[in-house]
Amino acid sequence: MRTHPLARCVAIGGLVGLLAALAGPSHTPLLLSSFGASTFLVVSDPHHPFAQPKALVGGHLLSTVMGLACLHTLGTGFASLGLAVALAVGLMMLTKTVHPPAAGNPILVFTLAPSWSFLWAPAGVGVVVLLGLLWAYHRWVSGQPYPALSSAASPASAPGAKP
Repeated sequence: MRTHPLARCVAIGGLVGLLAALAGPSHTPLLLSSFGASTFLVVSDPHHPFAQPKALVGGHLLSTVMGLACLHTLGTGFASLGLAVALAVGLMMLTKTVHPPAAGNPILVFTLAPSWSFLWAPAGVGVVVLLGLLWAYHRWVSGQPYPALSSAASPASAPGAKP
């Protein structure tokens, strides 16, 4: 089933809004700015290797850890921020959890300078809730299988990836 592009736009906005709304009753922040781009990627191209759950969750968690680790050990300088982004991207490539929107998480960490609890919420809980919302969207709205079940969905098979 093909979903109309306008319906996908509405879905992207609705899913991000729903994620923000779910945070209210729980008093737990669930939203990172990079989740908007993640939602766009998974709604628009659910079969892409970068859109798969391993990449979505792993990419966000690894990038957030790298941001927090560099911030809390090296301080707030430009070099430590650059190192955090480089380590995040490198680790995503190494672990085959490449998710481009997550590369922005270290920048967000350096901007907010949060404690390590940021890894739990909004990053960890938020990305798991987002994954559930994206799965539900594809299951009951788009009709497209998500996650992709083929080996073609492996981040190692992404364009430019080396075996």
